[in-house]
Amino acid sequence: MQISINGTHKSTILYVEDDESTREIITLLVSKKIPDATLIVAEDGQAGLDAFRKHLPDIVVTDVRMPVMDGIRMAKEIRELSKETRIIVITAVSDINRILEAIDIGINHYVLKPIDHNKLVSVIKSCMTYIEQERQVREQLEFFRKLSRAVDQGPVANIITDTEGTIEFVNPGFTRLTGYTFVEAVGKNMRMLKSGETPQVEYQRLWKTISAGE
Repeated sequence: MQISINGTHKSTILYVEDDESTREIITLLVSKKIPDATLIVAEDGQAGLDAFRKHLPDIVVTDVRMPVMDGIRMAKEIRELSKETRIIVITAVSDINRILEAIDIGINHYVLKPIDHNKLVSVIKSCMTYIEQERQVREQLEFFRKLSRAVDQGPVANIITDTEGTIEFVNPGFTRLTGYTFVEAVGKNMRMLKSGETPQVEYQRLWKTISAGE
């Protein structure tokens, strides 16, 4: 069963629980407290694994003791399919050996029974925040990779300095224009390029920009 909450898809959560009453309570809780998510519900470990393969959720919340396939075995299968998925295991204190086993296979969090609803919601939101931050980092890295390619391949001379004017990066366009290689330029001060031919007003504007970190 898939429940789309408020039509948004910021994160997808797979919840696996064989007990019907518990499943209904947690489903209502997540729907109310975390409306900006898509919730998928499964009734046992095998159904949960099938749902994971189909939907590739960001977060998995699972009970441990279940028929057909228990939560630990399912989590192990999921971890082999995805290193990025955040896995939350719900278990009893008496299942300490299962908790240790879950930690060994790489679960991210566990919540003890009886379930503290506020704790569970907090853990899920923490996972959502982590996932969003990871996505932002990947997007930023991709942006910088594209920018780097554009700078390297462009015909214009590009120079990056610190606020003291020390050169940190130059592109091939700089080398073609000045004759200085990357190795020769990096670590040197921008003053190495002073020719005496630049109007003083332009020179002052340049250093104002550099010292402002712009």
